[in-house]
Amino acid sequence: MRKQLTQSRRHEIKLVGGRRSLEKTYAWLMKNRLGFFQHHPDRYVNSVYFDTFNFRLYSDHINNQPQRRKVRFRWPHARTLPDAGNLEMKHKKYRLGWKDIYPLEAPSTLTQNWQGFTAFLFDEYPDFFPASDCEAITPVLQTRFYRQYLISADGRLRVTVDTELEIFEQLGHVSQNFDDRLDLTDQCIVELKFEPADYDHLHPYLTELPSRPVRCSKYVTGVQQLFSLSD
Repeated sequence: MRKQLTQSRRHEIKLVGGRRSLEKTYAWLMKNRLGFFQHHPDRYVNSVYFDTFNFRLYSDHINNQPQRRKVRFRWPHARTLPDAGNLEMKHKKYRLGWKDIYPLEAPSTLTQNWQGFTAFLFDEYPDFFPASDCEAITPVLQTRFYRQYLISADGRLRVTVDTELEIFEQLGHVSQNFDDRLDLTDQCIVELKFEPADYDHLHPYLTELPSRPVRCSKYVTGVQQLFSLSD
């Protein structure tokens, strides 16, 4: 198993709206005294989310459990499953979030169907999946969106802007499914990320956000709308 990378804990603030809110966000970034510039090249981001058959990870989120997680495989650019990407466990504990990341390479023959790919994950990364979940966990959905990466001049505040969101149902499919699709391409999701130690410094700027922060999870939204589940 390859070495695990663990991000430091951080605050995550999300703003959600339509195209008009995106214009307000850009205006706020341009006039902001923090001085934002591009942090990484823009790109499409794809993620396959895993859960148990009874949606245990989803339930933890909608029930607002103080400590919860998501399990996903993430990669850039093309929407088809690649030979390499990152297996991620995204943690949330109260107001702080962080990720455990495993760089992953899989034989191309295993990326052609979910059974082979999931079995490979369990065999190669046994410590990533809790033992009680190994037989039950399964691909549930795939998200795809276009992401812009920005950072303040002092490096304390990172901002991502996600548009062109699509969500594809994967539960019960033998291989990647792009027919059962949730179109959220008119939605804009802005996320602000910063270290707990920088909260006091950034607080004056956070009170001037262009819209009110909300709870938002692409995975939760996809499960609720694709499988007609509610809070």
